[in-house]
Amino acid sequence: MTKKNIFEFLKANWFLIILVVLAALLRLYNFKNTLMFLGDQARDVAIVREFLTELDPIIVGPTTSVGKIQLGPFYYYFMAPFLLLANFSPLGPALTIAFLGILTIPVLYFVIKQMFDKSTALIAATLYTFSNVIITNTRFSWNPNPMPFVIILLIWSIYQVYEHKKYQFIIWVFALFAIALQLHYMVILLAPGLVFLYLLIWFSEKKKKLLYQNTLWGFLVFFLFAVPLIIFDLVKDFLNTKGILEFVAKGNHAPRTFGTIINSLYNRIYQSIGQILGLREVLPFAKIVSYFSFVAFLLLSYFNRLKKNYQIILTLYLSGILGLVIFSGDVYEHYLGFMYPLTFIIVALLLNFVWQKLTFGKFLVAIFIFVVIFFNLKYYRFYKSLGWTIDDTQKLSKVIAEDAGSDPYNIILLDETKDYRAMQYRYFLTKTQIKDYGDFKVDTLYLISQWDYQDIETLETRELEAFFDARLMQMTKEDNARFLQDKVLKTWYFDNGPYVYKLKK
Repeated sequence: MTKKNIFEFLKANWFLIILVVLAALLRLYNFKNTLMFLGDQARDVAIVREFLTELDPIIVGPTTSVGKIQLGPFYYYFMAPFLLLANFSPLGPALTIAFLGILTIPVLYFVIKQMFDKSTALIAATLYTFSNVIITNTRFSWNPNPMPFVIILLIWSIYQVYEHKKYQFIIWVFALFAIALQLHYMVILLAPGLVFLYLLIWFSEKKKKLLYQNTLWGFLVFFLFAVPLIIFDLVKDFLNTKGILEFVAKGNHAPRTFGTIINSLYNRIYQSIGQILGLREVLPFAKIVSYFSFVAFLLLSYFNRLKKNYQIILTLYLSGILGLVIFSGDVYEHYLGFMYPLTFIIVALLLNFVWQKLTFGKFLVAIFIFVVIFFNLKYYRFYKSLGWTIDDTQKLSKVIAEDAGSDPYNIILLDETKDYRAMQYRYFLTKTQIKDYGDFKVDTLYLISQWDYQDIETLETRELEAFFDARLMQMTKEDNARFLQDKVLKTWYFDNGPYVYKLKK
């Protein structure tokens, strides 16, 4: 690329460049002091470190909360080179997610620009840059966090197949969907939409040979991604299959009347639009925006029903929404990662329509974007330290390591996260004589707790019962306090952090 070409690119995309710079600031500012490093993150880096140091192959990924389904290992292998480059510091994978989040913005822009137009792309990229939901999920390492990037590429690949008949991209569709399934199982809700789009492509193509060949290659690629999970299922008595059946059957409070179905639909529309836009704290406004956007996009899609770009977005969005209604269980923010790009594309298309068609359209769109950004800015939290940082976690771990010396010991954590394994501390103690989680045949146990032992209502941990070989859960609060007082050899308190009690049998 010549200097002239670079200058022309910068001139044509100056606003996008400003957005990328702002996105970098919002995703990297005060990064280390606000990094979330809890049980899930520590578990992931521990597994990847073992793979890198012991060359122990990883065949399954994280476990889901519903059905206890094992995801695939893609995210762990994705993390590996960045953890190695960071000398096994958890900052490596976390920063990678942040940079991937920054990269997502120009990718989103160029995909929308190719599928629709430049103004729609700029609106979507602007809203995406400032969304508090998006920013929060790009400031720490977790398997669902790369999902939006993968879904954008998936949408673009479908567009290449459907609009431009580039059937080699079918292989990419299969590969990207396989990757997305290994990031979070909720993306399965897009499967009906993908099948429907494939049928549209199939019946619109008279010469099907190339389509057929690439479909077979796509299935092969999908199968290769699934091989580790197939092996795991065969070895573990179809544990994953049973989990999937539990997931499908889950629905104790599934809507069964017309009224509850409509109510569930309202909630899912709000979650998939207003919540993703970052308007959760202004509920009435968020719901109005959500319901209006939903109806307006249905109308806009109807008037553009012959355009394949609209068909793709509408089909995938409806597949996701209807899937969420059928699912009917609790849907947490990170479950919706597969919907993030669709939301911003839909809202941007509507705003661009207002911009182009209404007399005061530009003014109305500018006001709306300003209001959305204002409410998102209001709830940014990353400029303040968490109070208990990853450096503090390392310092506490160092205190335990120095106190334990060469003696075998174990640790547990009592706090609101309920990560009794204390994974974030355990990660920094692997070079000591710490025993595996669950092995309490030791004389020393370090109890890390956010509470003073006198304030602990009940020692509801089987770990402590196993260590002391006593039925502590049947004791009163006062008996617990007296019992612990007799067992505590040392106590440490860390500012803005937990207590640490050294317990002896």
